[in-house]
Amino acid sequence: MDDELDGDKAVVKAKLLRMLNDAYHDDVLIVGIDPGRRIGLTALYMRTELCSEVLSSIDDVVDVVSALVHGVSASRSVIRVGYGEPRIAREIASMLYHRLADRVEIELVDEHGTSSNGGSNKRGPRDKASAKAIAMRRGRQFKPYNVLI
Repeated sequence: MDDELDGDKAVVKAKLLRMLNDAYHDDVLIVGIDPGRRIGLTALYMRTELCSEVLSSIDDVVDVVSALVHGVSASRSVIRVGYGEPRIAREIASMLYHRLADRVEIELVDEHGTSSNGGSNKRGPRDKASAKAIAMRRGRQFKPYNVLI
């Protein structure tokens, strides 16, 4: 069991959730991404938040999502990317598709109404809240031929 709990805190949390919940009735990993200059990311597993963070590069986002998908080993993984910044959203979706296509479903989500009305000095929390709202909202399926980078 100790070997199972090595690794990223979010992955460890997911493994603990799986151990505590005998029935994998909701064995779904959902990642919401709010693209922008600062990229908000929230991961939910078994309806529980695993992590919420703000990243500064698309490469970091792809690395974090890849680690989550590989580490959590959910029966289904859905990545939802907000489409408020179309160029960045397409770039993130394309990179995730090329890295994880056989393991995830990728959706582009309308971001309208996902931003909270917090002050400008609360950008980090606002990016995280937007990412969580995006994770909870269904989008349209991303197909790689929709991408022009």
